[in-house]
Amino acid sequence: MQIMVLDKGYNAEPIHKMIRDENVISMIPVRGDNLISDMHGKYRKSMKREFDETLYHERNKTETIFSVVKRRFDSEIKSYDDTMKTKELSYRVLACNCHRMCVISLVWLMISRKPKFYSEETKFVN
Repeated sequence: MQIMVLDKGYNAEPIHKMIRDENVISMIPVRGDNLISDMHGKYRKSMKREFDETLYHERNKTETIFSVVKRRFDSEIKSYDDTMKTKELSYRVLACNCHRMCVISLVWLMISRKPKFYSEETKFVN
């Protein structure tokens, strides 16, 4: 089962219908505090009833990753061909993950090192 999570700007009945026609569930928050009886459209009414707040907030993780990749590895795609665009984005995400693992490894190494104790010859002078 696939779920497409979008923000409030995409809350329109034709968009819900287009997504559902592809056998994908749309998860789009409803604009305003309207009652279900005041709303128009089958899918928008079902969103008002069945909207999953927890699932919707998972979207933030994806947007954060995209933001990090854009900041670190440029926001512009250089390729023209669709397959090359996909490969370029995949390599950027791979490079971002490698960078994160290196940083995590360095922090772990710094934390796990044993502290060095001074020998008896080395004394602090007040």
